[in-house]
Amino acid sequence: GRKFSESDAIISLSVSYDNESFVSEASLAKTWLWSRYSVRKLLDKLDLELTGEKTTNKINQIIKIKKTGKKTGKGQVRIIDGKGYSINKDSKKTGKKTPYTDPLLNTDPKYTENSNEFRLSLYLLNHIKKHSPKIKKPDLQKWSIDSNYLLRLDKREVEECKKLIKFIHGSDEMFYRNVLSIAKFRKRYDEIKVGFDGYKSKTKTHHMSI
Repeated sequence: GRKFSESDAIISLSVSYDNESFVSEASLAKTWLWSRYSVRKLLDKLDLELTGEKTTNKINQIIKIKKTGKKTGKGQVRIIDGKGYSINKDSKKTGKKTPYTDPLLNTDPKYTENSNEFRLSLYLLNHIKKHSPKIKKPDLQKWSIDSNYLLRLDKREVEECKKLIKFIHGSDEMFYRNVLSIAKFRKRYDEIKVGFDGYKSKTKTHHMSI
């Protein structure tokens, strides 16, 4: 595998935090191809810690934001929560959450209409509208962030994603009713891929028998 950049590692932490996945310094170091020291250094930089019982044979720690930690610069991103907000030092004082910040950019995300992330999000939305034309327009910037995870972290190819989207919204009713966002598409990607491969194989066999 490829060694993770710091941006990739932050995305990985964000996903693990949102999903409350069990991790350890060792498992993160193995996934990222980093040293455990470098993992600890990044966690400290983001004011994060692993909490839970440490055992030798089981990974059972989760990522938490430190209750007390050293001060960081203004607007420092610590981690993303599942509701689309960043948590920074100001929120500890006021109890309020600040607008969503992309951990890759450390600024408000602005995916242009020509970016792969935005175009893939729009591609899915347009296919959804074929079945549900009155669907409420989603926040395509937030969808684009999920597309970023799909393409960067999961290493999915844009063209394959488009083929699978076209498949579920044109050939498989079971999926299109349950895949109404990029996040859901990402979550069920492997399942959809299996269905797509089976559909292709069945279609190929049918054509050969004619």
